[in-house]
Amino acid sequence: MAGRRKRHLVPKEVQSLTAVGSQSSVTIESIRLIEQAKRSAQRLALLAKISMAVTSTLNLDEILRTAVAGLGVVFEAEQCGVIVFDEERKVGRLVAEYPQRQETMPVAIPLRGNFSIERILATRQPLTIRDAQSDPLLASIWDVLPQRSIKSMLIVPLLVKGEVIGIISLNTIKGARVFTAKEIELAQTIANQISIAIDNARLYQQLIEEKVKTEIVLQETFSGIVMVDNSLRIVSLNPGAKLITGYPAEEVLGRRLHDVFGVEITAPGSPLAKAIESGKKVLPTETTLSGRHGARDVLLAVTPLSSAAQSAPHYLLSFADISKLKEVDRFKSSVVTNVSHELRMPLASIKTYTELLLQGAEGTNADLRREWLSVIDRETDRLTALINDFLSLPRLESGHFELKKLPLHLEEVIADVVASLKVQAERRNITIELNAQPGLPQLLADEGLIRIAVENLVSNALKFNHDGGHVHISVWEDSEALKFYVEDDGIGIPQDAIPHLFTRFFRVPSVAVAGMQGTGLGLALAKEAVAAHGGCIEVESSLGKGSRFTVTIPQTAQF
Repeated sequence: MAGRRKRHLVPKEVQSLTAVGSQSSVTIESIRLIEQAKRSAQRLALLAKISMAVTSTLNLDEILRTAVAGLGVVFEAEQCGVIVFDEERKVGRLVAEYPQRQETMPVAIPLRGNFSIERILATRQPLTIRDAQSDPLLASIWDVLPQRSIKSMLIVPLLVKGEVIGIISLNTIKGARVFTAKEIELAQTIANQISIAIDNARLYQQLIEEKVKTEIVLQETFSGIVMVDNSLRIVSLNPGAKLITGYPAEEVLGRRLHDVFGVEITAPGSPLAKAIESGKKVLPTETTLSGRHGARDVLLAVTPLSSAAQSAPHYLLSFADISKLKEVDRFKSSVVTNVSHELRMPLASIKTYTELLLQGAEGTNADLRREWLSVIDRETDRLTALINDFLSLPRLESGHFELKKLPLHLEEVIADVVASLKVQAERRNITIELNAQPGLPQLLADEGLIRIAVENLVSNALKFNHDGGHVHISVWEDSEALKFYVEDDGIGIPQDAIPHLFTRFFRVPSVAVAGMQGTGLGLALAKEAVAAHGGCIEVESSLGKGSRFTVTIPQTAQF
């Protein structure tokens, strides 16, 4: 070997080696360019995939999983996470990470005092950290995120309308690296897409919540709400509308409005016709709505509903049932007329006989004077009774009164009432018969209320009886209660009127025509007085044959 001579390359060999070297350089450069192109293709594919996900789904979890997995691969980052801030920017929540680990991250990540986050919030620009272990910006987060193995980080803000709502964090573990300007630009572009997805998801969630609230309001409101399309076919109807009209939604959906609720609802001059003509909202207007069980008085408002997707507006009809209010109004007028008449008659008698007495028209006739004073006395009592009735019924119906319960004998109270009405019965030659079971127990009750019930029942039996008629009263005890009935052989009550007998101011039409006096309060008072003791009143009647009112007072009220 020592004697071996050095050999110089001949020009041809140098040329060959040079060619090989050049070829190798080209090959290496080609490989580099291919890898670069591959990474560029991966990045563009990821961006396209995320963009497609953002525009095709509102499933935020799916979008974030796609994004963080792709970011980890494309940026060669061993860790990738998306953190979303709360509205006050006090804490952040890890909503997605790659790779998914078994251990869970803290639910709340403090943001105050976190220098890196504060830098992002202040600048709204991406932040790169070459040496994560020694960088002072990260010193405050290691207690929360004890990932001591992180080498480098790229933190990109998630921006919505210029405000930072969170960050994307790309972390390297195997070694420190520098993120290029193009990588940072791409990461920000992807972050913008994720920001859009998060914002869309939030808006969608708010929309769902508002929709749920609106549906609850529509379902729970007592007002009727009906929506019709541009051909006036019913497209929705809430439970309130069903309650008012009697029509369930499944029965009317798809049908024309006037076929369900009557032609008046679309007639010229109706609220709906005005809304169609003007294109503007029509405020609540009194009108009539045909329902399954007859016409209803309603306050109807109509609102046109237009949108870009509709060629013509839909219409929202909202209405409140005022049938009872109208009925009360009509009833009030009737009551005022009736009560005025009842008060005017005794006042007229009192006024007439008082004037006669003041003029001395009776002369020296003592009997005539006594008769006129008796009329005045009787009519005064009648006025007092009327006023007491008017005052007593509201007190009884409200329940705001205290029963003064004392032990009493029911048959004795009834006998006393009968005695007080003896003169009234004798005027019309009506006999009253009272039968009581011997040995009845005492009743613990309010004597005033019991007397009100008995007086009104016996007075009615006399008032609606024939001259020379008969009233029978019986009192007895059964296993559960004390009972008594008041029976007459008078004019009787029509069957269709019996359910309304105990309604305030109700008077049987045939009786009203006959001109008999009364306010229609007596039976209502009797019912409330008995009900205050836990009892009830039952009615049996036949036209032309008479009526029987049976009162039951529970055994629990006995003494």
